[in-house]
Amino acid sequence: MSLRKRQETQEVLRKAKFLVPAAIILFWLVMMGTLLYREAVVPALRPRLDVSRVNRPENAWMGLFFGDRRVGFIHWTTGPDTRGDDAGFRLDVLARMTMPLFGQSASLSLNGHAWQSGYYGLRDFDFSLRTGDNEMRIEGAVANDTLDARVHTGEDSYPLKIPVRHELLLGGGMGLGSMSMPVLEPGQSATIDTFDPSTMGVVPATIEALEAQTITVGGKPVSTIVMATTVAGTTTKAWVTKEQEVVRAETSFGITVQKISADEAVAPLPPGEGADLLRTVSIKPIGLSPSPDARRMRVRFSGVPADRMPPDTPVQRREGDIWTIIEPDPAKRSQEAEPITGPEAQKYLASDAFITSDHAKIKALAAEVAGDGQDDWDKAVRLLGWVYEHLEKKPTLSMPNALDVLRARQGDCNEHAVLFTALLRAAGIPARVAIGLAWSEEMRAFGYHAWTEVFVQRWLPMDPTFGERATDATHIKLLDGSIEDWPRLLGYVGSLRIEVLEAE
Repeated sequence: MSLRKRQETQEVLRKAKFLVPAAIILFWLVMMGTLLYREAVVPALRPRLDVSRVNRPENAWMGLFFGDRRVGFIHWTTGPDTRGDDAGFRLDVLARMTMPLFGQSASLSLNGHAWQSGYYGLRDFDFSLRTGDNEMRIEGAVANDTLDARVHTGEDSYPLKIPVRHELLLGGGMGLGSMSMPVLEPGQSATIDTFDPSTMGVVPATIEALEAQTITVGGKPVSTIVMATTVAGTTTKAWVTKEQEVVRAETSFGITVQKISADEAVAPLPPGEGADLLRTVSIKPIGLSPSPDARRMRVRFSGVPADRMPPDTPVQRREGDIWTIIEPDPAKRSQEAEPITGPEAQKYLASDAFITSDHAKIKALAAEVAGDGQDDWDKAVRLLGWVYEHLEKKPTLSMPNALDVLRARQGDCNEHAVLFTALLRAAGIPARVAIGLAWSEEMRAFGYHAWTEVFVQRWLPMDPTFGERATDATHIKLLDGSIEDWPRLLGYVGSLRIEVLEAE
């Protein structure tokens, strides 16, 4: 019997099991305040701010709404700021959001600033995200075709270097970037590389003018162009005036951004339960409802492009348009051994800003718990048990690193997966975070979830949140990676459809 079946923790696990994407969402929302600046649509030779944009200060307030309920705001200001002969502007951003999670309210905030050259684009930035007692800060600059930054988490900091083109601009996936570029005519589009602080990577962003539309803002009709912004497979819409002002934006994950006054933005949030974030982004399947301890499940997926369909893995086999997912048997790992290359092993043993496996405290704990045994499976089982037993199951809004989780000793699947993965790597066992979906009996739906894949002669999925040595067949893997890969989930939210054909 799996540890998950323990009666005293079953209810907590049902409520704490899912990956909470609110921190990711807020990053995307805020960063779109200054996405793209172009004088003309593609093809354009070089990006450059138009003169009026550089010289015109802005002070904008946008309300964040989840369904009909106001849950926060974004406030940004811009002003001319010339450095030497380079005319540009400084952006200052403050955002706050409080989201309902299973009847509880969880809050997070983001603030920071950036400077963008009128000709060369993003030059430097400094942003901090705070959720409860956790804070993550990223600061950096762009020079010589390189983005050189540091990520600060807890007491530690890590370097981040990314090669970029010189015209790199600050951005994200929300769609508010349309505010900073000349209004395109319907049918026109523009594309450019942008640095997204939520993924800490460089991604292409495309803006397309869809149609002219008149909407009501503050009780008055406003003429706009509807602009679609696509980043990493996620498309959102923004309604932009001829003065380049965004007055409304809609996301695929249930949050709407609407222009409001400063007084409305800072007024106390309305009481009431409102919609629940996790329930809203969960996926209710067509067909059968699986058991949470299913050992085999056959499903059909739809609603997303072919390149975003779930991967074909040893425990998640695809035949045509049907996937068969099984609960693996760890006892057969030697019979089903897979090769692993030196570079691949090194990749999944390495430390990074979130999986802090090279920290002395992580190494010491891994050595203490795993012991001196030679069998990697036995070590993995001991480490799984420690994480399951010592971390309080608690819904948490954060972008955690393993060291912070070790200090706090609480969290949901994010925290469990990050700490377990770090301990495994510190013990010399290749490991990676898997990101996908798992079944919830309470919601009668699949919720977004994170667990760990461990290389013990082959890749085996283990779930430290549930205490499962082998994940049940309701775990649907969508991708793997560290926390910086989690925003890729937004490409599935509101789009992926699941039909359960068989479950046993």
